[in-house]
Amino acid sequence: MSVEVETKHCTLEDIGVSITGEDAQPIVDACNRYLGDFAGTTCPKCGSKLGGLLGSFTWGMVHGEGVCTGGLTGEKCGWPCRGYHDIKGDDGKAIFEQRLPIVLAYHPDVVESR
Repeated sequence: MSVEVETKHCTLEDIGVSITGEDAQPIVDACNRYLGDFAGTTCPKCGSKLGGLLGSFTWGMVHGEGVCTGGLTGEKCGWPCRGYHDIKGDDGKAIFEQRLPIVLAYHPDVVESR
């Protein structure tokens, strides 16, 4: 028996951000395109909650990147994640004044096996 669970692509709504106003749609679209490479704040491999005081995440060697440290079998999960996000608009300029400090797991669609 095999069970497959489809992993949703992350959006602004998933991370609790709402951008409104007359000129908001291009910004929302750019943010959602960027966030689409991520699965959200729960690891798609082991189901652990990422970030926060009790979250399953450790920083890696590349700035802003890391891995999930969760797992039920005693082994650390190791799923790739990112903790800092510098989202840019269509013009290549940063949308937010500061990087977003939220740990998001990469979506399985963008992770390649070694």
